[in-house]
Amino acid sequence: MSESSKLSKLSKLSLIGLLVFVFFIAQAQTTGNATLSLVKDKSSDLFVLTFGDPEGIQSFALEFSTDKPPYSGDLGGCPKSRKIDNIGAVNDSDLAKTVKGRIVDCRGGETEFEISSTDASGRAQVKKLSKEPPPPATAPTPSVVAPTPAPTSVEPKKELKYPIAELGNCSSEESCKKYCDGPANMERCVAFAEEHNLIPREEIERGKKFIEVVKSGGGPGG
Repeated sequence: MSESSKLSKLSKLSLIGLLVFVFFIAQAQTTGNATLSLVKDKSSDLFVLTFGDPEGIQSFALEFSTDKPPYSGDLGGCPKSRKIDNIGAVNDSDLAKTVKGRIVDCRGGETEFEISSTDASGRAQVKKLSKEPPPPATAPTPSVVAPTPAPTSVEPKKELKYPIAELGNCSSEESCKKYCDGPANMERCVAFAEEHNLIPREEIERGKKFIEVVKSGGGPGG
């Protein structure tokens, strides 16, 4: 009896691990959620750069369309926001040709921006660029004929946006994982992962199997 309970607990922990993986993958696949603003300080005629990312900031860069070297840096400690005053490396002539902004978060996610000329208030126009997933490789392999279909890329149907109504209106990756840790919510979380193609089909089936095991109170073997 105690052995069955132990196996059931292990199954539950395995499923929780699977769901945590779901949200790590989802976060990596969605468009970056960093923010950036560039505003000219009228008193000094220099720019103020403000940027942030809920996952913490690993590095930032402003890349110019000329031969001018980028204005960039790495940030220690993964701060979630940073403000840099009196930037002399950027001027109006740079923004006339557009500048590319790039922020890399502490999980390796990257957000890109297109920054152009300032408005009457001195605020530069900033447009977040969506990154499309790369097309699957099509390298020819004439000598090998695969009898089974090639594995397909896991692509979300749409970008995940918080709060997620289907998961108790969880407002962040952390709160969504906490929600899915609850035994009563596991089935809903796996269904959400399936609907949005967040993990491979075999992992979805594995998750459903674990849910049945937890419901029955038995071990992985039935």
